[in-house]
Amino acid sequence: MALVVVDKLSYRYPDGRQALSEVSFVIRRGERIGLLGLNGAGKSTLLLCLAGVLKPEGRISVDGDRRRTLGLVFQDPNDQLFMTTVYDDVAFGPQNLGLTTDDVRSRVKQALQLVDAAGYEERLTHHLSFGEKKRVALATVLAMQPELLLLDEPTSNLDPKRRREFIKIIQNTRQAALIATHDLDLVRQVCDRVLILQAGRLVVEGGLALLDDLDLMRRMELI
Repeated sequence: MALVVVDKLSYRYPDGRQALSEVSFVIRRGERIGLLGLNGAGKSTLLLCLAGVLKPEGRISVDGDRRRTLGLVFQDPNDQLFMTTVYDDVAFGPQNLGLTTDDVRSRVKQALQLVDAAGYEERLTHHLSFGEKKRVALATVLAMQPELLLLDEPTSNLDPKRRREFIKIIQNTRQAALIATHDLDLVRQVCDRVLILQAGRLVVEGGLALLDDLDLMRRMELI
């Protein structure tokens, strides 16, 4: 069953540059998709359009309320975390949904457990390591209990150990996911299929076998 339908999505930057051109695809419930492409291909812009941060042309149909259904995790956790303590950061979203104090507390506890950050509630956000901030940023979205995670370069700038831990966390989440990444191993381990953007256009869509097509990967400059 379709969770999100994207139909002829286009977006132009304020300076006139075309960022996305008539991009169309479907995300089904529980499905995890790797979004590949060079820097500047439009991956992050697409996530921002889906999340409602940018206002594109075309149609985005979401089965449910977009604010509750889609959760965006930025590449840089410092763009996501702005409160003094971890608890306040993770609680911010649920509080704005109008939940009771007890429900907010429960969601914060559950979200931190999901990202292996149980007991972090009173820690100061600015004292966390980069890897810890990445996990807490994900927790801020998981606390909203969305059906689709929009993840922008989730493993970037992580050392090998922290990268493996973060991949395991993603694997253990229940949500569908659209993952913008250059990390092909992440896609192999987590995703069901791939989309490849080139200069703002969706040029390739298919299963993970595409990653083994070396000629295609070279043409797309992904290896």
